[in-house]
Amino acid sequence: MLKLKNIALIGASALALTAASATIAQAQPWHDYGRSYDQPRYAQRVDYRLTTANIDRLDARVGQAARYGQISWAMASHMRQDLHAVRPIAWRAETGRANGWEVRRLSDTVNRVDAQTDRYAANDRYGYRR
Repeated sequence: MLKLKNIALIGASALALTAASATIAQAQPWHDYGRSYDQPRYAQRVDYRLTTANIDRLDARVGQAARYGQISWAMASHMRQDLHAVRPIAWRAETGRANGWEVRRLSDTVNRVDAQTDRYAANDRYGYRR
């Protein structure tokens, strides 16, 4: 009689484990059909200054400042190199794949280039041409 109870207990526990594992397996998100792979898993708010469109706008602004003589061509070349170096980081920031230090580097670069073009443009407005 004891053997029969042990066999019944083992069978019931095996059945319970099978049912529990099937329930856990169904709860796993194996496929996320509603999301494209280019979109971030969790939506993040993207600062416009850190987008590739703003990088392109700053690049054009640097070129315009160099053409008008507000900054030297050497300085424009250095600014453009900085902007081209952070362009992949801007894309990763837009898609939510950038790390915190990458976003800080991008923000610092954009702020620096923006300030340099504003400073030289402001000096040119008041007639301080070199």
